[in-house]
Formats: sequence, structure tokens, C-alpha cells
Amino acid sequence: MILLAHIIGYFGMACAIVSFQSDKKKTILIFQALTGLFFCIHFGMLAWFDNRNTITGMTLNVISMSRGFVFNFRHKKWGNFFLWPWFFSLLTILIAIFTWDGLLSLLPTASMVLSCFALWVNHTPLVRKLTLPSSLLWMIYNAYNHSFAGVSTEIFVTTSILLAIYRFEIRKKKPK
Repeated sequence: MILLAHIIGYFGMACAIVSFQSDKKKTILIFQALTGLFFCIHFGMLAWFDNRNTITGMTLNVISMSRGFVFNFRHKKWGNFFLWPWFFSLLTILIAIFTWDGLLSLLPTASMVLSCFALWVNHTPLVRKLTLPSSLLWMIYNAYNHSFAGVSTEIFVTTSILLAIYRFEIRKKKPK
């Protein structure tokens, strides 16, 4: 069953990769939701079958799916309500309190709060800079809990962010 948990996690990673490589918002929304779903199941299985402390990670992935859905409707009046990042941050903190499993629970919680604001802003370079530490926090949490798919996903995300910072911010500024 542990092998199945890891396979499901890698399905989540595959969905994350597809979402990062898409340029259509609807495709991104669908594959980010699938990423959250697969990682929710993955963390649940790690908790159940490997006695890992991943309940916080599991429930925060449910919030991530909900947040992604709402944030993808910023073009609608209801989706652009300025308190959404605060709502999802508060919800994240409350979930962390109810699923508290020691100091390690702070890593994905801090990551999710940071992500709430990173994904809300409309300035892509700032999104990248705020998402980078978020990814690193998840990477540590995943490594501690033996979520190999989670670590692999965050390595991909971190590499992708660093590459984008180089391509769009550093290299672009160099005189030709």
C-alpha cells in the first residue's frame, strides 16, 4: 500500500507538471485541482499505512484546491473580493490548529499562508519570489514524511521558478 501511496503522489506530480506547462487558465485550474486531489490521497495514505504525520498536509491540499478554484475566478466580481487571501490564510491556520502534529505542521502552514498572498498578486516576478520559499517549506515537510513524490514535485517547482527568474528577470536585464 505504501508503493500505491507513492504512485498516487507521482500522479499528482504529473498533474502539477502539466499545469505548469499550460497556457490556458482552464487547463491550469483542472490540473491544479487534480494535483491537490492526488496529494490529498497520497498524504492520507502515508498517514494511514506508514504512520506518517501528514494529516496537516492532506487537509491543506483540500484548501489549496478550493483556493485555486476561487483565485481562478478573479475576473468575476465575487472572485476578486479583496478578503479572499485573508480568508484562506485564516482557514489554513485553523486547519493547522485542528490537525496540529508538532512543529513540523508549521512548514506547510506557513507555505500555504505565503501562497495565498503570492497567488493573489498580479505581478509575476513577485509571485515567483513569494512562491520560492513556499516550495522550499513543502520540500522539507515532504522529505521528513518520506513523500518522495512531494520532494520530486517541489524540486521541479523550485527549478522551474529559478529558471523563470533567470530567463525573465536576470537575463532580460543584462545589456546586449
